[in-house]
Amino acid sequence: MIYPVQKSVGLRLAFLFSGICVSFGAFANLSTTYGDFQLDFWGTARLESFYGKNISLLNNKEGADRTLFSRHTIDFRLDALYGQYRNTKYPAIEFNFTARNKAVWGDPSSIASTTDTETQSLDEVGRGHKHFIPRHFFWMREGWLRLSLNQVFSLPIEYEHTLTLGAFPFELGRGIALGSAFAVGPELLGFFVDYAIDQYAFGVKFSGNLLESQALSYDLYASILDNKTGSLGDTAAKIRGQEYGRIDCPQRGFGRMNYLFAGKLHWIVFDNQNVGSLSFEPYWLYNNDPEQKIEFLADAESKLGTIGCAGEYESEYFAVGFDGAVNIGQQNVRGWDRNVVMRQNRDGTVFLVNSHAYINVDPTDQNAPSDLNPYLVPHAVGSVVGAGNIPTTIGKTAQNFIDNELDSAERNGKLIGTATGFSTALENIPVAVAPAQTDQLFNAKNRYRDPYTNRYKGAMFVGDVALYFFNKELEIAASFGIATGDDNPNDEVVDGDFTGFISLQELYSGKRVRSAFLLGGAGRVKRPLSAPSSITAPSPFARVVSRFTDLIFCGAGVKWEPTDFTKEFRFHPNLILFWKENTVKKFDAQTRQEIGECASNFLGAELNLFADLYLYEHLKLYFIGSVFIAGKYYDDVRGIPLNSDQNSALNRLDRTGFSADRIPNLGNDPAFTVNIGLEFKF
Repeated sequence: MIYPVQKSVGLRLAFLFSGICVSFGAFANLSTTYGDFQLDFWGTARLESFYGKNISLLNNKEGADRTLFSRHTIDFRLDALYGQYRNTKYPAIEFNFTARNKAVWGDPSSIASTTDTETQSLDEVGRGHKHFIPRHFFWMREGWLRLSLNQVFSLPIEYEHTLTLGAFPFELGRGIALGSAFAVGPELLGFFVDYAIDQYAFGVKFSGNLLESQALSYDLYASILDNKTGSLGDTAAKIRGQEYGRIDCPQRGFGRMNYLFAGKLHWIVFDNQNVGSLSFEPYWLYNNDPEQKIEFLADAESKLGTIGCAGEYESEYFAVGFDGAVNIGQQNVRGWDRNVVMRQNRDGTVFLVNSHAYINVDPTDQNAPSDLNPYLVPHAVGSVVGAGNIPTTIGKTAQNFIDNELDSAERNGKLIGTATGFSTALENIPVAVAPAQTDQLFNAKNRYRDPYTNRYKGAMFVGDVALYFFNKELEIAASFGIATGDDNPNDEVVDGDFTGFISLQELYSGKRVRSAFLLGGAGRVKRPLSAPSSITAPSPFARVVSRFTDLIFCGAGVKWEPTDFTKEFRFHPNLILFWKENTVKKFDAQTRQEIGECASNFLGAELNLFADLYLYEHLKLYFIGSVFIAGKYYDDVRGIPLNSDQNSALNRLDRTGFSADRIPNLGNDPAFTVNIGLEFKF
């Protein structure tokens, strides 16, 4: 008997819920068999157009917050199977390969791009740079080989076990603690973020049954998420010279690999036509990331563990499910010297300066100028008299002070050393004090960042229930969930607990009550945390969070699938309410600062409508619409700047007087998206 072919119904990804969409999907399936060999080929092609309004800033005054584009996504999939079907679930050998091409029409840069790479200009290092590939080509989205260990190695094992290697989807529970979206994660603690599932992570998975009835099975999974030990260029990269004690050994070194271990059990407690089916999935994961980026590449490392359990029960009349998990582990932030060489414009002349060192100005002096940027110590030029000892004084000598000290931040704002006649030898260097033969060099007040630890203590839980009526033609469902939140722990240099939930590669949008906007990907609305008050914060602006963290929600929906219609039809409206779990302060746009009162936690309400109509057996017309109505939270933080450009826009309001109707940046206006599509498959 030949291994049965799994007939795919096409890919339904989260991006289908973004904006207005007109799409056409083509599905082909060619299959051939010869003896024990079987080959299947099929593909999908989707053409789409999107439109959305106020999806990022909820502000009608920001006319740029609109999206309109068309794009295509083409996938080809090949499945090769070999081996007789000898009372086993899998063939002896199976190879699966998926190739993809995707691009926004009229935007060649959307086809493919390189990752950000730090560049060097003279002695300045750190500016990000990447390239785009403006030619259409297919890349491997998925490619794996699965072996039946029992058959391939003729093992005398009673139950079936398999080994899968390559790039393939793998998730825990509902895909919240660990999802299948490669290189997706929260940005708050330095995890990489990219909302595109255009490639699955490479890994290896052992799977098998522990009981003859297949009621208890397991998966053990390992994956390499980022490898920086593959070449001399990686291991010898000089990225750690600013770390305490590493100025004489700045190389990355060997063994810097971001890897993941995970495991789960799938236990079917019972599956009976009379009483229904009940199953549980306990799971765990461990992620070691030695090179996170808070302010600088590799200035922190993380050891994240997650323990959780999911469960499902379904009968003829109702269904209920849940997924819950807790984080353990910690992030170790390394002691770091923030001083780097950077470019500065001084009266039309480009100067290389030290970012955290001043000349002849004590930053702790109450009489010091309010703007200290003109007094940054220029990076020395060898031909200038007195310049030769500047790099040593500011760099190596200053670093040597802290090699064996944990409380190096005590040297912030202190005198570093002196240089002879340096300020009078160069033009465009303002002198804050009377010229002297000896110039004094001072550390900035936040030059050194001592090491500290963030302990992970986040948690999440989601649950839903559905009631069935009229032989499951009508379903009424309710859903709720919570993911703990916290302020950015890296705004202050102290050991502490981080209570925000950390997910990995997660793109959860709901199961029985689905979100198309806030969780589904159509909306990019910002959820700011508290603005930092410490000079040690990596940024003076409030950080934002997204996806499934710092969030509480509850919702309800109805799904109607009548069977007496001539055409198959599905109608699914729902309403979801969202709150922030962590409380932040209100923001006053007139004074441009936070005030002592706490902002409301109510984020808003989301209205969704999903509808499908099968015009023909394999031809489906669908509609997805969403409206997000901002809650009191966005009233309380309205206008808060999230970057320097938004801060400048807020400052410009003072020119003609403050006007609440013209507040730029984050607003509180409704947002909406619409998605219409036509999908054909065979």
